[in-house]
Amino acid sequence: MSFQFDTDVPDPLHFLTKTDIHPDNRALVEERLARFDALTWIERFRLKRLAWRLYRSLRQTGFWRMLHERKKLAAEYQQIKAAYITRRDQLGGSSNDEKLRLEMKTLYERGAAASRAGRAVADRIDELRETANRYGHVLDHLEFESKHRRELIRRARDEKRIRAQMRQESKWIEELIRDEWRRTNGCHWRGTDRNGREITRTPYFHRAAISADSHWYLLATSQRTMFGYRALLPPNVYVSKLVSEDILENLMAAVGRQIEVERSDVGQIWIKVNRLDSPDGLPKLMYWRELMQYYPVQDHSHVPYIIGAVQNRKLEWLNFSDSTATNLLIGGAPGTGKSNFVNQVVATAVSTHSPDELRLIIVDQKGGMEGSHWEEIPHLAMEITETPDQSLPAFQFIDDLKTKRMKRFKAIKAKTLEEYNRKVDAKERLPRILVVVDEMNTFIAPGQPTGDIHSLILLISSQARAVGINMILATQHPSVQVIPGIIKTQMNVRVSGAMPSDSASMVILDSTIASELPEIAGRMVIGRGNKYRQFQAPLITDDDIADVVAKACKEYGEAIPLKELELDELPAMKVWDVTAFIDYVLENMDGHLSAQKAHERLGIQSPGEHAFKKVVKRIQDRAGENLEFPIKHRGKDYKIIRLKRAYYLHPVQVDQPDTDNSQTGDTSTSDNDLTETMELTA
Repeated sequence: MSFQFDTDVPDPLHFLTKTDIHPDNRALVEERLARFDALTWIERFRLKRLAWRLYRSLRQTGFWRMLHERKKLAAEYQQIKAAYITRRDQLGGSSNDEKLRLEMKTLYERGAAASRAGRAVADRIDELRETANRYGHVLDHLEFESKHRRELIRRARDEKRIRAQMRQESKWIEELIRDEWRRTNGCHWRGTDRNGREITRTPYFHRAAISADSHWYLLATSQRTMFGYRALLPPNVYVSKLVSEDILENLMAAVGRQIEVERSDVGQIWIKVNRLDSPDGLPKLMYWRELMQYYPVQDHSHVPYIIGAVQNRKLEWLNFSDSTATNLLIGGAPGTGKSNFVNQVVATAVSTHSPDELRLIIVDQKGGMEGSHWEEIPHLAMEITETPDQSLPAFQFIDDLKTKRMKRFKAIKAKTLEEYNRKVDAKERLPRILVVVDEMNTFIAPGQPTGDIHSLILLISSQARAVGINMILATQHPSVQVIPGIIKTQMNVRVSGAMPSDSASMVILDSTIASELPEIAGRMVIGRGNKYRQFQAPLITDDDIADVVAKACKEYGEAIPLKELELDELPAMKVWDVTAFIDYVLENMDGHLSAQKAHERLGIQSPGEHAFKKVVKRIQDRAGENLEFPIKHRGKDYKIIRLKRAYYLHPVQVDQPDTDNSQTGDTSTSDNDLTETMELTA
């Protein structure tokens, strides 16, 4: 499937109507191709000379001869092993065939010698492995460059041509801006020079920066000299006049594109000219299924969800584990993409997490029309609530879950869901619960139920986020009665589509920016604290939702009740004592006593590297100062041995008393020694 917004950006000198988003990441093959350029004759000569030096070094040390010798020893070892197994099977129950036993002993010695020789050859090969790998990389580079030389040369020429055209476009736009300032009163200065000739001084730019979707110009306002700063603006020309709304309107009409003014933290004035044809330089359309190719796998445990594309076509992701992005408030006039945004957040969460990791509760007050797509999803913790009469029991159920979880968290001294799941066993872990409430407008009827519902929503949004219960509230009728102030303060992420009035925008965002949004489907504003950003939300179709539900049903089956409803007893904290730690390192780490390695392997299940260091210290104290005493563990003795800078638990072999077999030369006790000890290093 082709990726729609990985297509071309607008061609130089020609603004296109197609608005595509450029991804942050490229495919691995494209990245490898981008690393290579066509070689010059001197670069090719140097690489060939390097390849010859590496080849001569490997040939002098006998690298390829040792590879052949190792292969020969491996074949010989396999033959000896097969012969040994055949003799052992022939021996069977007979213990008096001295000739057969003598042959087995000879084969055993030959196999051990072949194994030792193979290990020695393998060690010498490993010493030369780095040189051999470097030789292979140089040959691959030369082969790739020779095979794709024409393509690389053509690409380099195209890039050079595009860079030249982009510089020409940037220069052309700069001249248009300065020409408009030159014709506008208050944006230039007219006077005479020493010879009485009339001159015109117009503001200019220090430098220009070019990107795929915009041009940036740094206005020259001052310059540092040996004696301080010198003003560079013409006399009686002020920055406020140059970047006023009227002047920007004239500049946009002259250039034909959206122009914005950006102020840096150090007071620099940047003029930004968007190359895209959208009013604010953002893409007009993109699809959710294509954005999911850039899902942040490293943040999977935090339940990430996508917001959309922001300036410079960057994808912005948030996650429900972030204390500043736990609850969402979504508003917007009908047709602005509010329900689409809710569906894409839900689809992102359920398509990447199992029902054991995430559960869903939907309160759909539009008669169940919006939530009907998710009726069969196995992540549902309860049936979809469709009427206001069913809403109060649903919120009471969520509040009961919150209370139970708070007791369980308190019992093991956990403050977050990740910390709780890390401290308990796998069977007692709890999923994150996502509560979606679509259309808060239905909860404004006069009477006691409305007050109770608002009180429960306030309790859940303020207290339940710490125990892994997150809320998404959506409405298309923003008002103080629908979204009371005490509830709005608990929504740390606020998203709004285009609003019909400033007052409606103030209810959701505490700002009027939503009323100034262009009439583009999916164009929204996100507010976090006192910072606001415009973005384009991805479009999720009904087919996308159907695919998500079908895949979830196929993989997880039918929905199961919440596991925590069956857990009445409080959980017991998993204690990583000496016994538990030794069990883990023997089973998973080959006896390596490393607190750092154990912490990295366990991930979120680890109690912390510092706690593991204390356990390792107690184990070493048991072995004594010089590690001379054995450690008893589950009826066996282990000794701590030191290999380089690491410590390992090694089982202590108990010496068995000699038997008659030792006197008669009986080798029946070593029937399996060959298969256990004689191994060649691959």
